[in-house]
Amino acid sequence: MTEQATRSDAKADPSTLKLEFRHAHRLIDPAAEGVQTWLISLLADDETVARVRATRGLYWKAHNLHERIADEHSFPAVVAEQLFDTDGQFTPEYENFVDLPGNVLVVDDLHIATPWDDPWIVAGLTSSIIDRLTDNQYAVVLPRVSGDTETALLTEAAVLLSAEPFSDELLIIDTSLAAPEEAAHRVREQLRSRARHGGADPLSEDWDEEDDEGEEVLTARTRAVLHLALQELSDQAWQEVSTLGDQPARPGS
Repeated sequence: MTEQATRSDAKADPSTLKLEFRHAHRLIDPAAEGVQTWLISLLADDETVARVRATRGLYWKAHNLHERIADEHSFPAVVAEQLFDTDGQFTPEYENFVDLPGNVLVVDDLHIATPWDDPWIVAGLTSSIIDRLTDNQYAVVLPRVSGDTETALLTEAAVLLSAEPFSDELLIIDTSLAAPEEAAHRVREQLRSRARHGGADPLSEDWDEEDDEGEEVLTARTRAVLHLALQELSDQAWQEVSTLGDQPARPGS
């Protein structure tokens, strides 16, 4: 990242951003069949301000998608272990989780500079990647983490795009459903509205800085963290219901 791209006084105006996709593989390399690795750069005024990796697994083209994605190491290997068995078949959990189990797109390895390290910007970046690299028969997988890290920004962006928790490590966007497309539209509208205000983050079309004085507003990051926390509490509650059955719950148990 350059000093020009990371100046703290720069305005995070989405209208200056554009994406570059890069993918290359050997023409007759059998190992490349079924899995493609894309490196996506986000540029502001021709300066690179973010990079992210997208690993695309084509179920119909790979002999064993578990084996192929696991070869990529790191986060894609975690995805391979949870979505496919060692023979490359779908796990029952994955088959039940998505409407059309098949191809996958794994988004990870985000590196992003200030002032662009914002969940809405990362959600817009992720949405554009999904538009470019998938259709309605993909599961888009992102990491599920917390904390002030670049990986956590992918988690927050996934929540903004209506991803659902698949496990403690994975969030999945099912592209065959309407909710992710509606969420992507909201993200695009938010970024367009921000661009109209020169990089500011308006609360609405009629936003006025003077009207907002003294009001506390949840940021996208706070909303994402609360969403994940509530989801975990909900999961725990259903676990307790399943365990207790008709037995009364005892205080402190």
